Amino acid sequence: MSAREHVIVTGGAGFVGSHLVEELVRRRYSVTVLDDLSNSSRENLRSVIDRVKLRVVDISNKSWISKTPPASVVFHLACHPRSFSFMNPQRDVTVNLVGSVHVLEYARRNDSRVVFSSNSGIYGPCRLAKENNPVSCLTPYDVDKYSTELMMRAYNNQYGIKSTVFRFATIYGPRQRVNEKYGWRPVVATFATRLLMNRPVTIFGDGLQTRDLVFVKDVPDALLRSIHHEGDFDIFNLSTGRETRVIDVFRMVSRSVGVKTSPRYGPPMPGEIRRMSYSNAMIRRKLGWRPTTSVEEGIRLTVEAIGKQIGERRGGSVR
Repeated sequence: MSAREHVIVTGGAGFVGSHLVEELVRRRYSVTVLDDLSNSSRENLRSVIDRVKLRVVDISNKSWISKTPPASVVFHLACHPRSFSFMNPQRDVTVNLVGSVHVLEYARRNDSRVVFSSNSGIYGPCRLAKENNPVSCLTPYDVDKYSTELMMRAYNNQYGIKSTVFRFATIYGPRQRVNEKYGWRPVVATFATRLLMNRPVTIFGDGLQTRDLVFVKDVPDALLRSIHHEGDFDIFNLSTGRETRVIDVFRMVSRSVGVKTSPRYGPPMPGEIRRMSYSNAMIRRKLGWRPTTSVEEGIRLTVEAIGKQIGERRGGSVR
């Protein structure tokens, strides 16, 4: 792909999307961001805002399709989060499935490749799940993500739309924020934010449930490798292949913050997955990608970034 080629990032002002947009700009792509800013922020794009086009749109409203110039690739990251999909399953369907159909219709009109951020949670509880494992959806979010995968395969079969599906493990890192309004409490960001603000931490469940933690800075490289891949339709786990217990996440965050404390415990959350462990053999073999940031280092960098963010809001240092 040539320099200044046009690409679209849906959800590009969000946590993962903004890191991807920065890398696209660094590699000299022309980038249009589509985002409704419901769980994201212009602030996430401050380092590149003068070099991208940001359009505040809801992808579930199909009017954007005809108003958006052709792009060679659509990186589709916009979504209604898993953690509150049971609270409003209708909205989850509207954004995560109907919005994805609109992305595919755009791709059909413009012969675009689609790179889609799906969810490893569709496997349900698992031990080192591979891409051909059975699916066991536990939430409306999981159902809609998997339904989008099926829709993408149908568009590939019918229209030849080239697509790559990445089933994200638990992504964490700088710019991930707790959003209490929507009940969005990602594990690393929640622990770090509360400990940095001298507040108690509650683990929902016994703390022995596991996560496969991928540092956000490692994600753009995987997504960008896919646009040079020769396959017409591929599914990859974007994971480390390593399980980390939630209680151990708490301990690593505590050490990074510099406090000695114990968590409280509460009942498991609806749709809680007991074990998250996903093989990354396929993505390593086909795309040559592997994570480069250890969990310990990633948590240290995340705590540092959240501490700086809290300090900026308070107008001083944290702790």
